[in-house]
Amino acid sequence: MDTNRRRGENLESLFLDVLESTGSKVCVLYRKNAMGGYAPVFWLPREQEPAHVASASDLASHLRTMCGQFSEMDLATIKDRHVRCSMESYGVTTIACVPLKGEQLKDRYFLSPGKDCHYLLSERESLVRCAERLSSSLEQATLSARIRSDVLSGDDSLDAHTTLPRRDKSQRHSLLTLAVKGGSFQDLADSAKEVLGIPGCRVTIEDSNGLLLAGDANDVDGTSASHWLSGFPWLPYLDLMEDSRHAVYVPFSSNAFDSGMLVMPLFGQKNLHGLVSVYPISRDDVLAYKGALDELCFAALYLMRRREASRSHILRRSLDSVENERARIAVELHNETSQNLVALKVRLATARHVLAKGLTEDAVGILEDCSRISDEILGGVNRLATDLRPSELAYLGLRQAIEAAAEARLSRKSMSFSVVGNATDVHFSALQESMLLSGVIEALSNCAQHSHASHVEVEMNDDGSWFTVSVRDDGQGFDTGLSEGTGYGLKSMSDCASAIGGYFWVGSTPGVGANVRFSVPTMYLEEDDGE
Repeated sequence: MDTNRRRGENLESLFLDVLESTGSKVCVLYRKNAMGGYAPVFWLPREQEPAHVASASDLASHLRTMCGQFSEMDLATIKDRHVRCSMESYGVTTIACVPLKGEQLKDRYFLSPGKDCHYLLSERESLVRCAERLSSSLEQATLSARIRSDVLSGDDSLDAHTTLPRRDKSQRHSLLTLAVKGGSFQDLADSAKEVLGIPGCRVTIEDSNGLLLAGDANDVDGTSASHWLSGFPWLPYLDLMEDSRHAVYVPFSSNAFDSGMLVMPLFGQKNLHGLVSVYPISRDDVLAYKGALDELCFAALYLMRRREASRSHILRRSLDSVENERARIAVELHNETSQNLVALKVRLATARHVLAKGLTEDAVGILEDCSRISDEILGGVNRLATDLRPSELAYLGLRQAIEAAAEARLSRKSMSFSVVGNATDVHFSALQESMLLSGVIEALSNCAQHSHASHVEVEMNDDGSWFTVSVRDDGQGFDTGLSEGTGYGLKSMSDCASAIGGYFWVGSTPGVGANVRFSVPTMYLEEDDGE
């Protein structure tokens, strides 16, 4: 681990050289991942978010047009409005794109420093030299990692080790059976630890975004394996895994035979679905338990695909609901709004003829009819607009929309309510806000109709990792065991959370009240940019 710390210090020293020799205000190292996107893996100054300086997608697109050579971007070429505003606040007007080159790197990395004016020739040369030094360091680290991690490469020579030890033969195929019968990711991880039987062994399962689906979030230095491997000392292992699509063995010390972590990717035909990590584990254990480890990966991939299929099904149902709503609105526009408009047109024509004859009093009565018809049209249009998207949600945000929904549903039942929590001003994408609001409205409706509560509390919190909305009441409660899987309302709330990559939980005890919670990883939430 000391070697790794020295690598990090060398990288920071190199970035400081970039800042000092070129007058740059920030320097970011971007890496292309298995999904084809670019993400920042290291930057200085550390307290400044890299997104404040440049959009990785804009930079990557620009870099491709320059055929992998040194190039610059002006502020006006950045598409993202928030990025442009942030760049202006930091005084950055020019972004440089400096690709790293090497046999092992395969154009995967590039440096992105930014400053308040164009780079001079001497500054460009300095950046290129820094890129060459960084390329050389990564090349050597990747070669070293390849030597130390070459455990599961798909080589036929490993076939002799694919049989589980005799004491575990009775448990063969139990992991796949568990997955097929509907076990959860956590059930799979717990069963895998029992099958392996390695003292102190831990198993974590995460999706392609680094969201832990099974295991303790504090197991791997407080982060998921994908984020842990994104630290500079471990990047070569992440590169090897994505390039070969095979598991990598990451040793915890300079002695690769002692103990380490086995990180196994879950690749489909094209995309990375997630990672399974097993640690601490020795190289001998990896070879001896290869059959069980392979089965663990197959079972986890099955659960991943089932999860994605379920989410796709929910989204299709949501789209069907949208189409049904569009059809209803089209009928209402035809039957009511269009007919009222025709009536208005006829009455206005009549008023014109009446006025032409000098019958002023008759014209006044006709114009009053026109005013009444106009009010009906306006009311119908406003009602349709509210059905499509509540005005509070469109203009004020999710919290105010929830407050309006609670007022409308609980006040008429003489129930008091409060909306609390630290998420006071949140704006997400239209689909995410609509799904969250629909789920909360269903929960509030259940409170109003069934809970017999006197007070309902809605709590909205954002802890940086999860955005959570909880609806709690002090009513009569219910038996969650009897209700699970049978209530349409609970299924509807669960679908709303699943459609946007979130989770739904309900807890209740008869006579004590009920609590339903919608939780969405913040990495899945898209902020509404107002454009």
